[in-house]
Amino acid sequence: MDVRLATFSSDEINRYGYSIGVQALAGALEQAWEGTPMFVSHDYHRLLGVSRPIGLQLHASRALLKGEICLATTDDDVVHAELFARRFFARKILEVDPDEKAALLALLKEAPSVNSWMMRRECVTVIDAGIAKRQFPDLFPTNDADKRSLINISELDAIAPGVFKIGELVVFAHRYFRRSLSQINNTNEAFLRKFIELKKNSELVVKIALDPDSLGLASSYLTPIELEYWRGPKFDDDLTSIPVGVSVHKASEREHFFHCVDRTEFFWHTQNGTRSFECEELLDQESLGIGADAYGCRYAHSIIDDGTGLPNHLDGAIRVYDTEQYLERIDTDISKAGKKSHYVKLWHVDGPLELATWKELVCDFYRGNPLPGEYLSAPPQDAMAGTQEPELQAPRSDLMPLEIAERNSVQIAVSYHYSDEYPDVPACGLVPGIGVNDNGISIKTIELSALDLVKLTQRELGHQILLSPDIVHVAIEDMDINHPLVIFSGASAATAANTWKSAAQQDLRTIQLTGRKALYYGECGN
Repeated sequence: MDVRLATFSSDEINRYGYSIGVQALAGALEQAWEGTPMFVSHDYHRLLGVSRPIGLQLHASRALLKGEICLATTDDDVVHAELFARRFFARKILEVDPDEKAALLALLKEAPSVNSWMMRRECVTVIDAGIAKRQFPDLFPTNDADKRSLINISELDAIAPGVFKIGELVVFAHRYFRRSLSQINNTNEAFLRKFIELKKNSELVVKIALDPDSLGLASSYLTPIELEYWRGPKFDDDLTSIPVGVSVHKASEREHFFHCVDRTEFFWHTQNGTRSFECEELLDQESLGIGADAYGCRYAHSIIDDGTGLPNHLDGAIRVYDTEQYLERIDTDISKAGKKSHYVKLWHVDGPLELATWKELVCDFYRGNPLPGEYLSAPPQDAMAGTQEPELQAPRSDLMPLEIAERNSVQIAVSYHYSDEYPDVPACGLVPGIGVNDNGISIKTIELSALDLVKLTQRELGHQILLSPDIVHVAIEDMDINHPLVIFSGASAATAANTWKSAAQQDLRTIQLTGRKALYYGECGN
């Protein structure tokens, strides 16, 4: 494994305008310290390795959740990561609360088939071919490859982007709004949020395709959080600068890796005397959510009103190719490719659209792919930059101002350890730190000031602590004191730890933190 240290998150305000509090960060450390699989671009079909938070670093001004990422670099690494991921899915995704499962099944008109399965995503959800269509036949008048199957968004009660409540159940936007066209991935929230807001415009007819194969329990809804930031670029209202004909924009190496994009093609042409626009994204690997022999490519189409110069129609779809069809498709351009694919329309808007809104919808539909924004003439700095930092509220005047600089503030690190990491530690022991000598060789170290812990333990508990002769005592004049880990084990571990803690409280230099799995003792930074 290629192991790297990283900052996973912090309690500072992020680009979405909210922060994750210290308590939530501590919860993430406690719940995930054994590790979680790591995926490319939040796509559960693209395993990259394993990540594990290793500690919560507390400063005067912020809290940081630190961790390590382990990238699979060998065949053995891949096998280990895949086994780890399967256990994760079984425990976190496929293990559904029995009461919620029973509540969902009780609401169904028909029992799910033997091929059905349940999972936890936005809601506790049952996946079964045609289950939503059987429950709500009026919402699915035809099959999902027929544009007449789209439902007017004004008829739906959206409790979240792509999640629509009907009584105690929810139906979802079509599964093809998800990464890799897969049921287990999250929806395209950036696009769906903006798309649903269009129903406020009475001049527009806004329709969407629903997923016939899934139903969820409304009361179990939880908001998924993805911290991969995607913001559709801002545009002006100019179409005249966009060239007529076919334009091809190739993806960068980064876009290849993160979003499997090979290129995106754009085509302006005249159809039945009307100016039309087509856009198709071509991939460099299969859409693993629907099979190993299927390439699901996002496709958008629009018609421009000759009188106003504004778009009066815009729709989006997925063109699904098998391998043979796709090899033919990538050898030509969009103007000559024809319609040799399985076409599934996902949404459409009829009525006058402002050009800026039109461009934003196109770009958000292609979440993760910046090429449509590049083509539609977004200023480069807007297309790539994040939002401005949210304004922070002024501190309350009735509170004492905190003016401790981070460079000289108290710093505390909290982490969890497996007890079997230290099999040879006696009833009470100290685990030294690891340092490096002048020759680059790792050595065990204990700072001289930490010897006070040895004296304290021997005096209060009567334990003789034998320090290994290969431990080097160091005195570093950096004003920071790093204590070794103190471990208590055996049947009387809790009693010994409490006795030790009571004695340690008499030493004003020592800060004590208690956790569920261990006791941690460390001194102030100064």
